[in-house]
Amino acid sequence: MKTNLNLAIGSKINFKASFCLSASSYSKMLMKIENDTVKKLDNSIKNLYRHNFFKIHNSLKTLVLVSFLKGLATGLGWVLGATILVSFLTFTLSQIEFIPILGEWVSQLIKEIETFDR
Repeated sequence: MKTNLNLAIGSKINFKASFCLSASSYSKMLMKIENDTVKKLDNSIKNLYRHNFFKIHNSLKTLVLVSFLKGLATGLGWVLGATILVSFLTFTLSQIEFIPILGEWVSQLIKEIETFDR
């Protein structure tokens, strides 16, 4: 049987051959290609399983520990960010005390903040 054979595996191997091919050799070639594809897929799944996401979510103990540490880091970030923002705003407001309209309001706000600290 004379056959034109077009095979493409991924984008790495492209070839076109025109030759006589028996049904058994054609099926063997297809089985080899399928086996190679299955092996590549198996290796990809194994590599994916080695990823940190699966290591963390593999046991409840590590999942709880990682979530707890992530929550601590998030809370610490919020507190530090708010502290820096409030101190920056307080410093900025203390510098604009000389503006007539805002000056009285800023002075009163600074007094309230100072009395709150004590």
